[in-house]
Amino acid sequence: MKVQIPGTSRMLGNTPEEILEGLIELGFMDPPSASLDEYVDHLTGQLASRFDVQLDSGGDVSDRAEAVIYALAELGELDVLED
Repeated sequence: MKVQIPGTSRMLGNTPEEILEGLIELGFMDPPSASLDEYVDHLTGQLASRFDVQLDSGGDVSDRAEAVIYALAELGELDVLED
């Protein structure tokens, strides 16, 4: 999977974890730390509070990260270029 923040040229990709690591580096939605677990929780909270989107908080970090990425893409916050 390849992902990009709309309006930028930097491609982030391969696994959900690698995409989130790239988003952390870019400061996307003010990451609270470099921890992927904490960042997924943070993005899940942002989806709930800013967009009224509820995601399941169970499962491993990869599954949760993928759900967050697709939810953000559906809202237009990220562009998914390959599936």
